[in-house]
Amino acid sequence: MKYEPMTPETSSSGFYSGGEPFEKEMTDDELFNQIARIAMHAIRSSDRISKRVMGSGLLIIEDANSKREAILASNSRIKEKLEELLRKIDPEKP
Repeated sequence: MKYEPMTPETSSSGFYSGGEPFEKEMTDDELFNQIARIAMHAIRSSDRISKRVMGSGLLIIEDANSKREAILASNSRIKEKLEELLRKIDPEKP
């Protein structure tokens, strides 16, 4: 799993940082399956919006054969749940 956060250079405010990037091999199958299930739900969700705005989240699911993206609204419950699960992988993530 790879986490590539927003940086101050790429944020619309010029200040926001999503923390440090990381790439980790997932060893917790249950956590991985939770993240995968929620991420796939996000791709099909009505929480999706058409363009990036302040506070939104960009989710990219990529494997050897495909790449899918979803922009999640800032108040998206799915976005909040994904962020909560990411903190379990890397507690340093804000």
